[in-house]
Amino acid sequence: MMLDQGHLNLIWADALINGLVQAGVRRVVISPGSRSTPLVLAVARHPSTRDWVIGDERSAAYFALGLSKLSGTPAAVICTSGTAVANWLPAIMEASAANVPLILISADRPPEARAIGANQTTDQIKLFGDLVRAFHELPPPAEDEIDTLPGLTARIVDAALSSRPGPVHINVPFREPLLPKNDLPPANRRGGRAITIHRGVTLPSADTITTLAAVLSSGKGVIVCGPDRLDVPFAHAAVRLANRVNAPILADPLSGLRRGPWVDDTVIGGYDGFLRSPHFTEAHQPDWVLRFGAYPVSKGLGQYMRMCATSQHIVVAEYDQWPDPAGHATHMIHADPRRVAESLTKAIATGADLHWLKAFQAADAQVRAALPPPSATGLFEDRVVTLLAHHLPADSLLFAGNSMPVRELDSFLSVEHKPLRMTGNRGVSGIDGNIATLLGLAAADPAGAPAVGLIGDLTFAHDSASLRAAQDIPVLIVVLDNGGGGIFEYLPQAGLDAALFARYWLTDDAPDIAKVCAAYEIVCHHAIDEASLQHALSAALRSKTTQVIRVVLDRRASNKRHQDHWQACIDPFQGDTP
Repeated sequence: MMLDQGHLNLIWADALINGLVQAGVRRVVISPGSRSTPLVLAVARHPSTRDWVIGDERSAAYFALGLSKLSGTPAAVICTSGTAVANWLPAIMEASAANVPLILISADRPPEARAIGANQTTDQIKLFGDLVRAFHELPPPAEDEIDTLPGLTARIVDAALSSRPGPVHINVPFREPLLPKNDLPPANRRGGRAITIHRGVTLPSADTITTLAAVLSSGKGVIVCGPDRLDVPFAHAAVRLANRVNAPILADPLSGLRRGPWVDDTVIGGYDGFLRSPHFTEAHQPDWVLRFGAYPVSKGLGQYMRMCATSQHIVVAEYDQWPDPAGHATHMIHADPRRVAESLTKAIATGADLHWLKAFQAADAQVRAALPPPSATGLFEDRVVTLLAHHLPADSLLFAGNSMPVRELDSFLSVEHKPLRMTGNRGVSGIDGNIATLLGLAAADPAGAPAVGLIGDLTFAHDSASLRAAQDIPVLIVVLDNGGGGIFEYLPQAGLDAALFARYWLTDDAPDIAKVCAAYEIVCHHAIDEASLQHALSAALRSKTTQVIRVVLDRRASNKRHQDHWQACIDPFQGDTP
């Protein structure tokens, strides 16, 4: 008997969702809409899915990004047709640049309803261009094609987890009526056999290791670990390699290497201070630079690597991409970072003279000694970072917002044994979607450890709508409130006419943080000095609900404290002879 359209839509959606589940997709974020109804019902009725409903499609996509970023497996996000789909764009840009797998499922009108002025209809075909790893336009539901869906869904998940992971877009048209006229039929798992996808790590070849070992054995060098998903086994392997070759590890805060049991005195966290000294950098030019992960946050470290134009630059990129913005790479290695580090350690007998490493360790100690003392007149970012890291329990998840917060961590987060898991959205470094990403990370965390976001006031304003999803997902959001646009105080724009600078770069009209929190029934603490910040941190970390701490900062005083600190980092090297 021929199925009616509504019944066929449901069976089609059931087969599609079931195929994704069989390929490993379990987490689904849904934004309500009409055209997507068969897909939503397929998720709701599947016993192996976990779903979250987030009305704002922009927030939903960033939430899914957080889910996928922590787990490494793709979450799916579903929305209806029209402008709803376009709201995914910022999160897709971040997922694409940061190699985060996502499955994007947009409902659509059928082909015959397009380009004729139909309501809530736009061209969704290849809407995201090359930002997605693959695009699939499904045909309208057809009974004789249902058995093809498991093979298609396996290909979709395979593309999302490919040699360069990222988002995949599926456009699913449905004809009306969307649902059967009578009661809903039972969920139907019809479809072909499940396809299990097997993936392995990319191993460096023996010839590659021989070549690299010769480079690292030929002189002195530095190991740079940038912001990336560098895991605990890699951290241990990197430290063993550093000890073998007597090289410092310049560890970006988001590399995760600054905090954990692997830490020893090869791991350097104060480079952002001493690399500002031309005396130090000119006197300490390496023969080689070995870089793991994405390009580092620190401007000083970036300039230092650019100075090393005659050095051998070895870039280890796990995924099929080219992370070399300075254009200095002499070796581009596409392989698993841990396996590269382990193989090099076995292949190298001795390293550089120990004095090379000791020079970086001494410089790091001088930067730590130059840290400004607590202030009796207010709060400053260096003390916020120090106190936050002190109060966070071991294995807490710390999300660093873009603009100034991630740079404050780079400058002031010390190297210690207490493990912290750190991440951020450094793919395209936007300030949008940070709260939603933090919530997605927290929702996906099996450890259930505290999840904390250190973000700016403009970042909070940009994504405050995501607080609607925070009712059931407890996180702590620490907001550095410097009146908006504080990062521009450190950029060339600050030298412009004061009125011009204030109007176009200092956005001090952001909404009141306390009022925003009150609207979402979220507790907001105010920290104006160290005592109030410590009290707020203690109270918030004990709470089982989402809490916000507004840290009140004086932008001009903060700028001066930063400048004084950086000068204090440079002063010890002024008398050195390059």
